[in-house]
Amino acid sequence: MYFGSTNPSSVNVQVSSVDTLFNIGVRTSIRVNNISFNGGNTSGIFALNAANITVDYCDLNNIGGRGIQFSNIPNVLIDNVTVSNVLSSSIQVYSKNFICIFIEY
Repeated sequence: MYFGSTNPSSVNVQVSSVDTLFNIGVRTSIRVNNISFNGGNTSGIFALNAANITVDYCDLNNIGGRGIQFSNIPNVLIDNVTVSNVLSSSIQVYSKNFICIFIEY
């Protein structure tokens, strides 16, 4: 890293060493509530072949890939989630069943 004339000891450098911050996996009936996630390389919250997932009142920041990534998940509710500084999709959900995402502007 180049800091120019700035003293490197005065700079706060943060590096993520974790790909996925919260991996739900194949679990069912999970609620992720009121949690701040910061700095995942690939995903903030990830689930594949799970069911009945709710994510509400969470903040996802500085994610290298996707903030929330769900695949093949029936019954998804995402509400009051803030996603910022994400290098790919903020929220990516693939499902053939009920999905409800509330977005406020």
